[in-house]
Amino acid sequence: MDFLKKQYFFSALAIILGLAMADAHIISQVVTAAIWGGEHSAAQESCQFEHFERKQNRKHEKHDLRREYKQLKKVVAGGVDVIELPGVQFEMAIKDGLIASNGMANVKADEKNFVPGAMRAEGVASVAHSMVIAYREAASEGSHPTRVQDFWDTQRFPGKRGMVHGARYNLEFALMADGVAKDQVYSVLGTSAGVKRALNKIQQLKGHIIWFNSEHGVMEAMQRDHVGKGNPAYNPDAPTVTFGIVSSDSAYMENRNHKMHDQNGFKIKVVWTGHIMEFIYWGKSTNPKDGAMADAFLQQVASSDSTCLPAFKRSALGLTHIDLRDKMSQELLEHMPTSEQNLHKGLVMDAKFWAENQTRLTKQFEQWFKSNGHSKAKASY
Repeated sequence: MDFLKKQYFFSALAIILGLAMADAHIISQVVTAAIWGGEHSAAQESCQFEHFERKQNRKHEKHDLRREYKQLKKVVAGGVDVIELPGVQFEMAIKDGLIASNGMANVKADEKNFVPGAMRAEGVASVAHSMVIAYREAASEGSHPTRVQDFWDTQRFPGKRGMVHGARYNLEFALMADGVAKDQVYSVLGTSAGVKRALNKIQQLKGHIIWFNSEHGVMEAMQRDHVGKGNPAYNPDAPTVTFGIVSSDSAYMENRNHKMHDQNGFKIKVVWTGHIMEFIYWGKSTNPKDGAMADAFLQQVASSDSTCLPAFKRSALGLTHIDLRDKMSQELLEHMPTSEQNLHKGLVMDAKFWAENQTRLTKQFEQWFKSNGHSKAKASY
């Protein structure tokens, strides 16, 4: 009897310990992610990671790349499950063997449920953002800008233009302003004559452009004379920027902040015609710590679960899942690049084109910039 009791005791103990270890394994499982950083990543983090932890009982560990691609190779070498990157860097990571070419193989999702281009073999984009031509509403009384060409029309729409120093976006806008159809932009930009044509078009604005190092500087300059003298952003010697090339979600956030805290009616309006949309993708690392964990996370990103909607309502990032997008209010859809009314007015950035030509076009842009006497880019005013 004693022998049998001992057998039962140790068998029961083994079962209890096994269950405890299994629970400990579940609790300790962590999805590791490399994120690009910035406001777009912050919006996704508050949604995707928190939701994953609640639904899957899994924790997350993130590596913030701080918008520096060169860090990614080291992070992947150390092991990471999923990676979040804007379209251009996503293409670079595929080429560099850092993102699995068949990363969505174990994820059940139908690309018909997404806006075109958001779902691909290597990954899925839950959101997109667009660069747009924006203007101060008060500065365009009477007629309002409606097309890319109006950014160049300094007679009808006078005032300084704020542009971020760099080739990307500026070259595309310049070609559209010069009459190139949006579906021909990248074929034209792929030629020497096309690059020269774009740079010559930007040169037409010399004397009207204020160059900035970042989009934040452009946004700050567009509201410079609106802030009070006691505000740290106030600079009485700085010219006010009337037009700027900025992201649509930044314009939305500025308007939202002013509406909440300001009664003076400041508003930035957006020209959706010719907007340039870039997807922000999630993909599976080629060196995941837990491949099944990566698949589960990507399955969530590709789902139509509406848990994440509150996070995206604050930012107006473009939702790519059609069912989720269409649950947004009409007021918010007006500010969203992926909405039915805005999606087809612009072009989707050719991320592969920029991944292959970024170095060459940046070099050409810098040479042109220096040789044509443009003022050095400013951090802000």
